[in-house]
Amino acid sequence: NSVIVPVGAKGGFYVKNPPAGGDRQAQVDEAVRCYKNFLRGLLDITDN
Repeated sequence: NSVIVPVGAKGGFYVKNPPAGGDRQAQVDEAVRCYKNFLRGLLDITDN
C-alpha cells in the first residue's frame, strides 16, 4: 500500500511497506507497482 502526502500544490508518494532487504531496484519496482495501482484506482473513479 501507499500514501499520498499532499503539501500545498505539490505532494509526495510514499510506499508504506517497502520490500525488506534494502535492494534499491526492488524498492523502485515496488514504488512503480504501487503508483500504477493508485493511478488505476483514480481512472476507475473518473471513468465511471
